[in-house]
Amino acid sequence: MGDGKFLSFWTDIWACEMPLQMKFPRIFALVVKKTCMTADFGVYCNNLWRWNIQIRRRLFHWEIPIWNFFQSLLFNFQSFGLEKNWIKWLGSGDGLFSPKSLKISTCPSFHFICQLGKIAWIGFAPHKVEAFVWLLLHGRVLVKTEIDKRGIIPSPDALCPFCTLETWSP
Repeated sequence: MGDGKFLSFWTDIWACEMPLQMKFPRIFALVVKKTCMTADFGVYCNNLWRWNIQIRRRLFHWEIPIWNFFQSLLFNFQSFGLEKNWIKWLGSGDGLFSPKSLKISTCPSFHFICQLGKIAWIGFAPHKVEAFVWLLLHGRVLVKTEIDKRGIIPSPDALCPFCTLETWSP
C-alpha cells in the first residue's frame, strides 16, 4: 500500500480483487468520506497504523457482520509511512516489469526457447555454431535473403512469402 497518499481508498483495487466500493456497497453508502485517499482513513499511534472509518449512523444488527468482515479485511493492511506507492508486476518473482517477463508470461514457449538459448552458449561447439543456433532459436536467420544475395536461387523464389512483391526480409 505504501504511504497511501495516491491510492484511492474506495475506487482503487488494493485490498481485494475489486474496489472496496463494489465489494462493500452497504459500508460505502454509510461512510462519511467517499472520495479520499487511503492515507486519510487512518493515523499512526505508537508506531502502528490504526484505521479510522467514520460512518453516518449506528449500524443495524444485520449490518454488523458486514462491518466486521470489512474491518478484518482492513486489519491485514498497514500503511508503511514513508514508503511510496508502487505497482507490483505479477509476471515476475521480484515484482518488477521487464520485457522478457512480459514475453514469458504471455508466451510460455518463449521460456523454453530462453532455456535452450542458454544451453547454446555452454561451449560444446565452435563459437560460430553456437551463434548460429542462438540466431536459429530466436528466428533471426535470414536464409532466403542471404541465398538471393549469393545468386544461388532465382530472384522470384526469394520474394516475401506473404506479399510476393518484395525481397524477403523479416
